[in-house]
Amino acid sequence: MKLFKARRRKKPGKVLRQKNRLIFLIMLVLFLAVVILGMRSLRSFQTLQNTESWAASLRENPQVNGTNYLIYGIVEAEEETYIDELFFLNFSSTSSTSPQIIFIPGNTLLHRFNDQADTNDQRDTEEDIAAAEFLEERDLASYYTPGNFYQDGGAEMLVNQLSSFLGVPIHHFLEIQYEGIPVLIDDRGGISYKNYTLKGADYLDYFLQSESGEDPLSRALRRANSVQSLVEFAIEKKGLWATPGMLNKVSPYLNTDLSWKELQEFYVLAEPLFNPDTFVLQLPGVLRDINGEPFFEPDESQVAFLMENLGEDFALPRDLITVEVLNGCGTQGAASIIADTLRNEGFKVEDENVGNADHFDYERTQVISRLDDVGAAKQVAEVISGVELLKEPILDYPVMVTVIIGKDFSL
Repeated sequence: MKLFKARRRKKPGKVLRQKNRLIFLIMLVLFLAVVILGMRSLRSFQTLQNTESWAASLRENPQVNGTNYLIYGIVEAEEETYIDELFFLNFSSTSSTSPQIIFIPGNTLLHRFNDQADTNDQRDTEEDIAAAEFLEERDLASYYTPGNFYQDGGAEMLVNQLSSFLGVPIHHFLEIQYEGIPVLIDDRGGISYKNYTLKGADYLDYFLQSESGEDPLSRALRRANSVQSLVEFAIEKKGLWATPGMLNKVSPYLNTDLSWKELQEFYVLAEPLFNPDTFVLQLPGVLRDINGEPFFEPDESQVAFLMENLGEDFALPRDLITVEVLNGCGTQGAASIIADTLRNEGFKVEDENVGNADHFDYERTQVISRLDDVGAAKQVAEVISGVELLKEPILDYPVMVTVIIGKDFSL
């Protein structure tokens, strides 16, 4: 005879109460986790925003032609501060289209303004402008680069001096110290690059170096795309729950007047900066060799023109529009005639950009925009009557507009 031990059955009400207590405990743990994460996130987010009075006052500046942002990257090496690239972004108050983006080379030579409030009246006198043509013979002690400004007075001096130089207010700024890149990458366990896993320091070396034949603007855009990729990489690698810890580690390398929420919104607005089809204008000026070092001398009259025309109706000055002219009809001298016509109208046509097309069977003359924005090509098309206007954007193409002369050409 088998003996079975009697089991005492639990009452249904008691079982239900135990389940409710278990659910309550789970909910409490989850609630505490969310609260703790929220507090960590809040502290992390707050550390990103510069709340000094000068930074907070930037947004109070008048917004005549929209909202202006300054983005720049910093490298500290051998007790020196280097700024290779700066981007000025103008978001028009009357248009929802892409921002106007102007690249400012880090080796730009600038005067130092003593009174930021008086910007336009402090531009060089006519004598100073004339003397600037012989800049290589002048004392460079009266000129500064953006890096000099930063080293002397940090972000405040840099932002104020650039605002004075441009003659327009800067409403927001974002500073990225590139030394934070290795911290971010190593926290994620390395980053894949060409079938290798690179540590942060190795990736930074690649990030900072100039590739063969790379001009300053191309380098700056490459770095901007790399920064965007790093942001996406950091989020995908560990997810949103790791964001507070990540922010705590990278916050010492970011400086901005924007709150975390504003920074998220700006990241979306600045998407065109990461788009290779977006037209980015380099600050007008010329590169000069001074004592064996390259410096960029801005053309102040053209800079003033750009700033006065910020907004949706902005049009490039013709002397900034680069054009190539190709003979596609076979008539001898056709390309040279059109090139001279365009030069006389103020367009920039270099001799090396005048030649033959791939064949001589083009029926109609074509004006082709190599940029996603066809504004520059339209200006060229207005000079040559009866042309076919096309858009064929090519990344890093050496000119903005291509003109192919067809058989409809007549001397």
